Amino acid sequence: MIEVKPLTPEEIVARARVLFENDIRPQLSDRSPDDYVVMDIDSGDYEVGPNSLEVNLVLLSRHPGSRHLFGRYVGNEVSLKFGRMQ
Repeated sequence: MIEVKPLTPEEIVARARVLFENDIRPQLSDRSPDDYVVMDIDSGDYEVGPNSLEVNLVLLSRHPGSRHLFGRYVGNEVSLKFGRMQ
């Protein structure tokens, strides 16, 4: 197995944006903007579907040792909101 250098959160986000815009988005024109895409930043592989948990599990089954995954909705860069509900 190839040793993968840990990335900072900022590096993961930057690489995910480039990967999505250059390689993945052009292939998703027929997908719903509400579909979820999960990317393996190191391999460039990805999975798309309507259920975020399912696409994560499918991608992890192909890359079980993956250290750098990033997910987002097809039509919106914001995928999750973190924080406490008031």
